[in-house]
Amino acid sequence: MAQNLNKTLMSRNEAESKLQDYVKIVDENIIISSTDLKGIITYASKAFCEISGYSQEELLGNSHNIVRHKDMSKEIYMQMWSKLKKGLSWRGEIKNKKKNGDFYWVDAIIHPNFSDAEIIGYTAIRHDITDKKKVEYLSITDELTQLYNRRYFNSKVEEEISRAKRENYYISFMMLDLDYFKKYNDTYGHQAGDLALQQVSKVLKENTKRASDFAFRLGGEEFGIIFSLEDKDKSIDFANLIKNEIENLKIEHETSPVSSYITASIGLIVKKGAFVLGSHNLYKEADEALYEAKASGRNQIFIN
Repeated sequence: MAQNLNKTLMSRNEAESKLQDYVKIVDENIIISSTDLKGIITYASKAFCEISGYSQEELLGNSHNIVRHKDMSKEIYMQMWSKLKKGLSWRGEIKNKKKNGDFYWVDAIIHPNFSDAEIIGYTAIRHDITDKKKVEYLSITDELTQLYNRRYFNSKVEEEISRAKRENYYISFMMLDLDYFKKYNDTYGHQAGDLALQQVSKVLKENTKRASDFAFRLGGEEFGIIFSLEDKDKSIDFANLIKNEIENLKIEHETSPVSSYITASIGLIVKKGAFVLGSHNLYKEADEALYEAKASGRNQIFIN
């Protein structure tokens, strides 16, 4: 009997030892964290500490805002919390900020933790996808301006039209062209022209931070923005904001007949999803509106 008891104890010790080994492997290799109901971190794996650059002491007692990156829109987190508070799991790709200011990407799945059918906290399991996102970024990004490129526009416009049809909301497409930009290059040189394109692109990037905003360099000095607002008037206001901020850069353009500074002509299309025939038509209508803005004197918006 004593011999059987010893065997049982030895077997149990071996099982506990293996379990501890598994726990250590998970802790060192899986990016895991748990929080309470308020989102305060109560557990952070060693792998989470390593990828974020923070120690456990720095993470515990803080919220995940400590690694939140400014590029992530509020809408994503609102959608996430909406699902979690209903007791549902959420999955998505998140860009986070390291302690040293660098960034990393994770594919995260977050589950509510239950006790007696009540939510008592949340656990997130993440997979590092930084390398994948860097390759993806290079494939869809214009090298000079760091806006999305024409290739990404061709796929994204289809996605946004489908979403607008499915959810029955407005989709807006703004096509803009810098006025007399060939004259600018001829006067100031192509290096100055590249710098001007980068400054204009910064305006577009800073004003398209919502989850439904996408800014593209379509080619040369031509840009596009896909966005979604509640109605036509707000879309026109947004287009005016872009036009005015470009001129307010005060990039000197002495050979422009319309202004002392670089300006933009804009063609704007605003439609409910149900009335969009397809991406080709949307692009064609915006291009026609842009032509009208130019024909009417430039540095203005024409809405179809």
